[in-house]
Amino acid sequence: MPNVFAVRVLLAICLSTGAAHAAQDGVQALGARFQADVLYGSLDGFAQTPRGGGATTTSRRRPSFDELGIGSTVGADVELGLDWRAWTLHWGARILHATTSATLDDALVSQGASFPAGTPVRSQLELDSYRAGVGHHFTVASDRLGAGGVSLQLTPLLEAVIFDFGHRLEGALPGQRTHREYTRFGSRIGARSRLMQEPLALEVGGFWGLPIGTWARISTFEATASYAARLGARMRLLLRVGLLYEHIEVEDSQSTPNHIEADYGPALTAGLALRF
Repeated sequence: MPNVFAVRVLLAICLSTGAAHAAQDGVQALGARFQADVLYGSLDGFAQTPRGGGATTTSRRRPSFDELGIGSTVGADVELGLDWRAWTLHWGARILHATTSATLDDALVSQGASFPAGTPVRSQLELDSYRAGVGHHFTVASDRLGAGGVSLQLTPLLEAVIFDFGHRLEGALPGQRTHREYTRFGSRIGARSRLMQEPLALEVGGFWGLPIGTWARISTFEATASYAARLGARMRLLLRVGLLYEHIEVEDSQSTPNHIEADYGPALTAGLALRF
C-alpha cells in the first residue's frame, strides 16, 4: 500500500508540474497536428532469407540491394499527433517500397531457390514501419532565451514500432520465384527539439531502436525546417523541408537467420503539416 500511494503522489506531482509548465510557457490545453511528407534518398543493405533456417538455402548477407538494382527509392511518411497540456501522443507510418530489375553478376541462393550468375531478376522490396509514441514537452519561453518571440521545446519520447517486411524475387525460369513476408515488433527511445520564432521553426530529432531479443531495431535521425501560414486564430499550415537518415536491422533466432540490414538516407523530405 505505501508503494502504491507513493506512485500516485509522484504521478500527481508530475501531472501538476507539466500543467504548470504548460500554463507558464503558453502551451495550449489541447491541440492536434497532422503531417504528410514525401521522401527520396539512397537505400543500401541486404535481405538474407533462408528456408526453415537451413544454411544451404540462402547466400550469406545476400541479396544485397545493390545487386538487385536498388540504389534509391521514394517513400512516404504520415503522422497524427495529439497534445494535452505538456503531454503528447502520436501515431505514424513510414512506407518504403522499391521495384527493380537487374541481372545477377554472381550466383545467388535465396529461400531455397537458385539463381545462377547472369540470371535476369525482378525484385519487389517493402520496408514499412508503423509507430505509436508518448512524450512530454518541456518548453523554454522567449524571455528565458533572451530573444523576443523565440521559444525552445524539448520532448523526450518513447515509441512502440511494428516493422512489416516483404520481398518478392523472380527469375526467368520455373522455380526461380521466392516470396517472404513477416512482421516484427520493436521499441525506441528518443527526443525532439523544436526552435520556434513564427513563422519559422527548426525541428531536430532522433530515435534509438532498443536491442531487445529478435525485435526490430529502427534508429532514425531527422532535421526539418518549416514555414507556418496562419489559417485562423489557432490553425497553422506548415510547409516542411528536411533531411532524414534511418537504419533498420532485424535478425531472428534460427541457426541461419532471417537477417535484414537497411540504411535509408541521406534522404530529402518535403511535405505539409496542419496544426490546430
